[in-house]
Amino acid sequence: MHVIQPLKEAEWNELIAYIGEHVQDITLKRGFQYYKQNRIRSIAMPQSYHIEADVKGKETYHVKVELKNVSASRCTCPMRRHCQHLIAALLWYAERQGRSTHQIINAKILWELKGKKSANVPHKPIAAAVKPVEQRKVQADIRSMNVSEWHSLWHDCVTPFSNVIRHDAYLKSNLAAMNAMNPELTPVLDRIYRLNAYIYILGKITQSSGPTVYGTGYKTRLALDDAMDLIHSLLGQGIPLAEADKRAWLRIMETLEAVRQLIREYPQNEALIQLYHQLWQDWIRPNMSDSRLYIDELSALDALIHASNGRAQPFPWLYFKSIMLFYLARDQEAWESLRELSRSIFLTTSHLTPFFDPLYEAKDWPRLTAWLAATGPMLRKYHNERFQSEYLDYWSGMLRHSPEAEPLLFETLAQMLPFSRTYYQETLLTYEKWEQWIDYQLASGGEPLEFRATTLAPIEKNAPEALLPFYHQAVERYVQQKNRDSYKLAVKLLKRLFRMYKKMKQEDRWMLYLETFTARYSRLRALQQELQKGNLQL
Repeated sequence: MHVIQPLKEAEWNELIAYIGEHVQDITLKRGFQYYKQNRIRSIAMPQSYHIEADVKGKETYHVKVELKNVSASRCTCPMRRHCQHLIAALLWYAERQGRSTHQIINAKILWELKGKKSANVPHKPIAAAVKPVEQRKVQADIRSMNVSEWHSLWHDCVTPFSNVIRHDAYLKSNLAAMNAMNPELTPVLDRIYRLNAYIYILGKITQSSGPTVYGTGYKTRLALDDAMDLIHSLLGQGIPLAEADKRAWLRIMETLEAVRQLIREYPQNEALIQLYHQLWQDWIRPNMSDSRLYIDELSALDALIHASNGRAQPFPWLYFKSIMLFYLARDQEAWESLRELSRSIFLTTSHLTPFFDPLYEAKDWPRLTAWLAATGPMLRKYHNERFQSEYLDYWSGMLRHSPEAEPLLFETLAQMLPFSRTYYQETLLTYEKWEQWIDYQLASGGEPLEFRATTLAPIEKNAPEALLPFYHQAVERYVQQKNRDSYKLAVKLLKRLFRMYKKMKQEDRWMLYLETFTARYSRLRALQQELQKGNLQL
C-alpha cells in the first residue's frame, strides 16, 4: 500500500514552477506517454515526500524523486535528472493526490506564459495593439460585457491576425495582451474569461490551418497543440458554480454557444469536438442539479442537424446528440444516433471513450457491457488494429468484474468480422475457447502451418480431438493442389497427426486412417515418394 503524503499548495506550485523552468517540453510529453503506457514497473514512497520507481525505457531505470527538492532527484538513465522517467513518477503522484496531471504536462508553456526563464530560444515578441491609455477604460467595461462582447473587444485590441504566422510567440504575445485587459474578476468569472481568451486564439489559429489539422504548418500545429493544452488544463481544474450565480451560468452558456459557432465553421476539427465534450464533462455537468440543460441542448442539436440536412456534414451534431442522450441514460436512442453517424464516418474507439470512461470509473459494469456490445459492430469498418486493441482493453477490464459477460464478448467480436479477425482469434485463445477457435479456422479456411507450434501446443494438449478435423481438412487441401511442394506440406501435417494419435493412445485409429489415405491416393507417385521419405508408408 502506498502512503501518499500531500504537498501544501505553495509546495506544489514550487514543484510545477521548477518543472516548467528545467524540464524540456518534449520530455514532459514523453513522460506523459510513459505514464499512460503503464511503463512504471514498480513505485513506492518509502519515506515522506520521497518516491522511488522503476520505469521501463530502453531498459528499466530506477528513479528517486524528492518532492520538496526536485533538483536533488536522480535517475539511472543517461540523462540522470530532468528526464521522462521522473515525469512519469510525478504524474503517478499527482493523480493519487487528486491534482490535475495537466499542470505537470503543461508546466513548460505555463512557465513561459508567466514570463519566466525558458530553455527554448525565445521569439521576438509581437507587439499587441492595446494602448496603455485605453487599458483602464477596457478593464472597467469587461465586468459588464457578455462573451460575444469579449470576443469583439479582442478582435479590436490584439495583434492583427492577417499578417502574422500563427506560432508560439503569436500565442503568448496575444494572450499576454488579453490578460492585461482583465480587471479584478471573481475567481469563477476569471476562469471563464481566460477560457474564452484561449478559445478565441484557438479559433484564429484554426482559421489559418483550414478545416482539419492535417496539412497544417509545423509551427502552426505546435501553437494549436499549445492552445489546446491550456484549454484542457483549465477545464480539467473544474469550476465551482453555485446555482444562484446566474451571471456565471449565463457566461458558461454563452461560452458553449461560442464553441458551437466555431464548430459550425470547422465541423471536421477534432480539437474543437474534444473542447465541446470537455466543457460539458468538466464544467457544466458537475454543477447541474437536474437534466434540463441536457434536454435544452438536445433541442438545439436537433435544430442544427435539421439545418445541416443535405447542405453540410452533420457529424459533430449527431455525435454531440449521442453524448446528451448518454447523459440522460437514453442509451437505445444514443446507439441509434451513433449508428446513423457510422454510416458517414469511420467510428474509432477514441469516439467512444466519452461513453466508456464514465461508466468504467463509476463501475457501472452492466451498462458498460451493454455499450461495448452495442457499439462494437459500429467499429467493424475501421480495421486499424491499435483502435481495436483499445476497444478490447475495455472488455478486459469489465470482464474482471463481470466474468458472466464473457459469451457476449465473442458474440460481439464475431459481428465485427472480418476486420476483427486478428483479435477474435487471439481472444478465443486467451480465454481458452479451443472449439470455437477451431470452428472459426474450419469455416474461414485457416491453415495449421500458418500458426507457430507454440500457438497450437495448448490446443493439442487440452483439446486434441477437436483439433483433428482442422489438420485432416488441411491435409486434403494440400493433396488436392497436386504439386510436390503441397505434398511436402501434407506429409508435415501427417507427422503431427501421428504424434497426436499416439499421445491420445489411438494408434489403431491412426493406422486405419493412414491405410485408407494411402490407398485413396495410390496413383499420386510424387505423394507416395514424400510419404516414403517421411516414413509414413505402411
